[in-house]
Amino acid sequence: MSVHYSDILRRWIFPYSFKIRKIDFINTLANGLDNQTLDHAQIRSLQFNKLKSILNHAYTTVPFYRDNFDSIGLKPADIQSRADFDNVPVISKEQIRKNPELFLSRKPRTKAVDISTSGSTGSPLKFHLSKASIASDLASHYRSLKWWGIELGDPYIMWWGSGYDPFKATTLSKALKSLFVKPVEDLIMNRRTLAAFNITPTLMDEALGVIRKFKPKYIFTYPSALRMFADYIKIKKIDGRSLGIQAVISFGEILFDWQAELFQEAFGCRTINTYGSSEVGIIGFGLPCGDIHTMDDYIFVEVIKEDPSDEFGEVVVTHLENYASPLIRYNLEDLAVPGGLDHECPLGIGFSTLNQIMGRHHDKILLSDGTYVHGTVFTAIMHRIKHVNHFQVIQKEPDRFDALVVTDSGEAMPEIEKKIKSGFRKRAGIKNTRVIRVPEIPTEATGKFRFVRSEVNHQSYTK
Repeated sequence: MSVHYSDILRRWIFPYSFKIRKIDFINTLANGLDNQTLDHAQIRSLQFNKLKSILNHAYTTVPFYRDNFDSIGLKPADIQSRADFDNVPVISKEQIRKNPELFLSRKPRTKAVDISTSGSTGSPLKFHLSKASIASDLASHYRSLKWWGIELGDPYIMWWGSGYDPFKATTLSKALKSLFVKPVEDLIMNRRTLAAFNITPTLMDEALGVIRKFKPKYIFTYPSALRMFADYIKIKKIDGRSLGIQAVISFGEILFDWQAELFQEAFGCRTINTYGSSEVGIIGFGLPCGDIHTMDDYIFVEVIKEDPSDEFGEVVVTHLENYASPLIRYNLEDLAVPGGLDHECPLGIGFSTLNQIMGRHHDKILLSDGTYVHGTVFTAIMHRIKHVNHFQVIQKEPDRFDALVVTDSGEAMPEIEKKIKSGFRKRAGIKNTRVIRVPEIPTEATGKFRFVRSEVNHQSYTK
């Protein structure tokens, strides 16, 4: 498609499509562009005023919060400062999973849309998202892309899920949507969708053909899927820089430094790290300044540590726009290293930052002696070992691990096994490791990939 279609999409199709769906994206984006350049004090004031507003709304119109606050004698009027907000109880995924209807407001400002998570941990979560929060998520996305020279309407590849495969659908309606609706949406939106499920050499050939023909400006993808494509073009001796990809946007998984370096080498472009969830949309976005800025005008982000001296803590969020089904101090069960609240950004962005996204809480491996080992320890060891093309570490028992490896050399296995066992022992104190060479390692049912996972019920043994 020509650049002229991008202009038409940006100026006419996109605005009117959201107007028809009663999603106020255009005004939300305009406000969002102004908000990001406010100074720290102005952003904190804006954020706290929104916090007080959603607290009042939740208490008066949402059954769960009325009962929850009353049970501890808390009133919204008691929240007069940021420190007071710490008295608001943190809520869990399980509380929503058990009673999602209790979180619905009797007086939503905008209509709620039914949403469900991918269920990557085995327990999908159904909840409700207001149209205002959908608009704020889109605004966060596109204003962040503008810093990278990417505009609404630019052609892109969406590499996730099952693509157009109706056989991956769980219902007839979803199969029909995959077969007929998705291709039309892609055509209108100036994008193409590629499947991240069970990526095979045939799918790689098809993906290469689509990219060469469509000429996307950027690729929006799971980093594990693009890593396999980077390996594929390397084997085929194809110069990835010739594909004209200007940026890779990583989502859905943890982006490791070695993956970003691989994409830079393979495609000659920067990798943009994003952090978000189905429940609240975009939380943080990597910008050219090198920081992951949180979307403070739409979401209040806390990193709560068990011990103040800990490097990382659990991510707890409050969505400031979801008046249809408020999420207040909602524990995402993610781990992150907090940044500074008043960090001086060279781009002049006043939003706070996250120094590092560590991953899911279940990536934090608990050993029998009570020691926690985060999954990043294993990935740091594995990706540096020569001849290991792909890997997955599985905790089989509290102190017994399997390291699955896909290698390009069977003769190198003795040395690979030696380095893995030595690294696990020195870095994590793990003495019982079995190294297994496999032809391939499948992704999760969602199309995502987990480099580290545990099959141990941590409740069955003492910390």
